[in-house]
This record gives sequence, structure tokens and C-alpha cells, in this order.
Amino acid sequence: DGYKGPGDGLSVAFAKPGGRSEARSAVEDDPWNAWVFSIRAGADIDREDTRRDSRYNSSASANRTTDLWKVDLNLWSNWSRSEFQLSDSSTYVNETNGWTVSGLIVRSLSDHWSVGVTGGTGTSTRQNQAFRADFAPAIEWNYFPWQEATRRRLVARYSVGVEYFDYEERTVYDRSEETIGRHRLDLSYRSQETWGDARVGGEFAQILGDLDRYSFELSGSLDYRLARGLNLNLGGSYELIRDQIY
Repeated sequence: DGYKGPGDGLSVAFAKPGGRSEARSAVEDDPWNAWVFSIRAGADIDREDTRRDSRYNSSASANRTTDLWKVDLNLWSNWSRSEFQLSDSSTYVNETNGWTVSGLIVRSLSDHWSVGVTGGTGTSTRQNQAFRADFAPAIEWNYFPWQEATRRRLVARYSVGVEYFDYEERTVYDRSEETIGRHRLDLSYRSQETWGDARVGGEFAQILGDLDRYSFELSGSLDYRLARGLNLNLGGSYELIRDQIY
């Protein structure tokens, strides 16, 4: 009869939330373009009659996680100096310093699998390293979809690559420099919820061609919100080191 009611011409459509398009839209609306930056610095100074300790450290990081890419860039440095006055009135001085730059770039192949590269460079007087550099391709598997990586992740990463060392002094193996191959398996879990933050990680590394030279590390931390302004912090780690070739 040609009559048009108030609902004529009205259409309603629903889009399924949580998909890649939603995650991409969130990135486009973010003025930081999904980058997260962190800068930290600290100092510890102790003074006694026969001893003086000074320790300084700093770090910076830049991280970005999207549907297709994950980028982790880190910079760390430290300097420490200890002076001891001995019984003969002489003074013993111990000074150490070092810095490290590392990076990880990962490209997602699916909601769970990714490939990428990791590498870094640095120095460390404590580890007898005038210069070191490493590079390794890697493959990753995440139990949770990568769209949830900023909230929770359970990641297994395997890498195999090369490492170069230029030593300040000759090692006990009579080496002033050397290049080795090493493979590494990392397992990590992280969850960021309204109640707090939890992290657990483990790493096994081994020098290629020498089964007796390996290292193992297990660590974890918990930051639990008991009440507004009151948190409970717990943490611990265990290390087994058999690859100190420096």
C-alpha cells in the first residue's frame, strides 16, 4: 500500500569483536603507534671509615607489539667502584663497568607462530670482555594469540647463532678472541591483570660442539595488589652456569 513505518530504511549491523581489524584500529588511534618506552636510573653510595662503594646503573627500552610485528630494543649500562683501606694503610681499588645494547625483531606468521632475529653488542670488565657481539635467527610459538600479547603471553623461543668475543686479557683457555656457535631455548610467561602482574621465565643455552658447556636459568616475580596503594612483591631466581669461557 506504499506505507512506510518509522523502521523502514533502518539497518543494524554487528562486527565480531577481538579480531585483527579491531586490534589494527586500536593501533591507528594510538598517538604512540603502539610503542612503549621505559627509562630507569639508579645510584647506591656507601661510606665507611675503611670502605667506600659507589654504584650507578641506567637502562632504557622501546617495545612495540602489533598483529604482524614485535620489536624489543634494550639499552643497559652500569659502573661501580669500591675502595678498601688495608691494614698497612694502603688502598685497594676495584672498578667495573659495562654496557649492553640488544634487540629482537619478530614477524608473525599466524596467531601462534613467528620468526625473527635477535642480536646485541656490548662490553663488560667483570666478564673480561673488551667487546662482544651476537646474532641469531629465531622461531617463536605463543600459546595465546598475538592480539593478546600486551596482556598475557606464553612464549617458547628457539634460536641458534654466532657470538664474537674480544677479551681484555687472555682467558684460562689461552684465547685473546674467539667466535663460537650457541643455541638457546627460552620459555616465558607473563600476565597483566587487574590484580597485578606475574612473570615466570626459564632459559637453557649451550655452546655448539661442546655438550659440557651450558647454562640454565629460572626466575619469577609476582606483583599482587592487596589494596589500593599496597602491593605485595615476590621474586626469585636460580642459575646453573657451566659456560664461563671468558
